[in-house]
Amino acid sequence: MPARDRTAYDVVVVGGGPGGSTAAYQLQQFGHDVLLIDRETFPRDKLCGGLITYKTLRLLDRVFDESESHLVDEGILNFGADEYAAYFNDDLVLRDSIDVPFYFAKRFEYDEFLHDRAVEAGVDTHLGDGVSRIDIEGSTVETTDGETFTADYIVGADGASSRIRSQLADEGLVDTSGWRKNLAIAAEAYVPRDAIDVDIDYPMLHFGVLDWGYGWVFPNTDRLLVGVGGLNAKNDRGFRRILDDYFDLLGFDYDPDTVKGHPIPFGNYLDRPAHGNVLLVGDAAGTVDAITGEGIFYAQRSGELAAWAIDRAESGTTAAVADDYTDMLHEYVHPELHHSKQARLFIWGGPQFPRRLAMKAWFALLSDPSVELVHGIRIYDLLRRRGDVMHETLPGGTPRPT
Repeated sequence: MPARDRTAYDVVVVGGGPGGSTAAYQLQQFGHDVLLIDRETFPRDKLCGGLITYKTLRLLDRVFDESESHLVDEGILNFGADEYAAYFNDDLVLRDSIDVPFYFAKRFEYDEFLHDRAVEAGVDTHLGDGVSRIDIEGSTVETTDGETFTADYIVGADGASSRIRSQLADEGLVDTSGWRKNLAIAAEAYVPRDAIDVDIDYPMLHFGVLDWGYGWVFPNTDRLLVGVGGLNAKNDRGFRRILDDYFDLLGFDYDPDTVKGHPIPFGNYLDRPAHGNVLLVGDAAGTVDAITGEGIFYAQRSGELAAWAIDRAESGTTAAVADDYTDMLHEYVHPELHHSKQARLFIWGGPQFPRRLAMKAWFALLSDPSVELVHGIRIYDLLRRRGDVMHETLPGGTPRPT
C-alpha cells in the first residue's frame, strides 16, 4: 500500500489484471513512480480459460525475464498439453498432436504472480477500492472510498466493463459505437476431475454448440474449466442454458455449484483507445482475438506498449502520448484483430451443414498452420509466417531494455 500521505504519482494504473500489471511493472522498470489500483485484493479468482500461448511466453520472457521452465516449476503454468481436439457438435473433426504446447494458468495464480512482480519492482498499490471516476482535465483518479490520486498519466486496465472507457465515451472522447454489437458473453464453470469418470488431458473445442462462438474444455491439474462463449447478439437461448446443453453433449453428469458469466470484447476493439494522457489497455480497449477470444496476450502486449508510449513522451521522443500509443497499436496489435474479425465471417456465417463441411476441410488441410496461428507463429493474413512484429519489436526498433 502507498504511504497515506502520498497522493501524487507519475502514472496511475487502474486494474491489476495482466494488462495493468504489465504496464505498471514496465513503467516502474523505466524509472517512473507508479500506483496500481484494483477494487479487489490479491489473490482474487477470475473465471477465464487461462490459455497461455507461445507469443505470451515470449512476452513474459522479454518483459519479466521469466522463462517457460521457471513458470512451469513454480506452478504458474498449471497444465501443459501437447495435443488438442476439435469437434462440430459431437462429431470429432480432428484430434492431433502439436509441437508447441498449449499451457493453461489459473487466473487467480497468474494475476497474483504478475501483481507481485510489479510490487517487487517498486509499484505502490491501492487495493480493495475501485475507481468511481477520473477528472481528465485535472488528471486525477477518484476512488469509491473517497481517495483522490493525481498522476501525469492514467492507464485504464479495468476490463470489459471499464468505468474509465465508459466515462471517456460519455464525454465523446473515444468512439465506442460498435461496442455492444460485437460484445460476447462467456459462461464458465469448474469441474473437479474426481467428479466425472473421464480423464481429459488436452483442450477440447466444440463448434456448432452456439452461434458465432464455441464451447471449450480446458484442463488444469485438479479440475477442468468448461465454458461456452459467443456473440451476445447472435444467441437468444441464454448462455446458462447453452452451457447446460453443452454439459449434456459432453456427457458430464455434474451440476456445477457456481456458473459465472462475463462479457468479452469480440471484434469491438477501439481504433483509438486513448485521449490526452489517458490510455486504455486490454479488454478496456477491446484487444481480444475475434475468433479464439484470446485476450491475455493482447492485454499484456497493449500494456507493454502503453508503458513505452508514456516513457517516450516523458523522454521527449514524442509529443502526444495518445497518438504514439495509437500508432503502436495500429502497427503491432490491430492488424491481427482486424483480420480475425474478417476471417470469422467464413467460419461462423451461414447454416450449420456447410460450416461443418468447411471446418472439416479446414482442419484436414490446415491443422498445423492453425495451431501456429494461435501461438503467433503465423498471422491471419494468408496464414503467412510472421516476422517478429508481435513478439519482440518495440517502438522505433528500440532495443529491449537491460
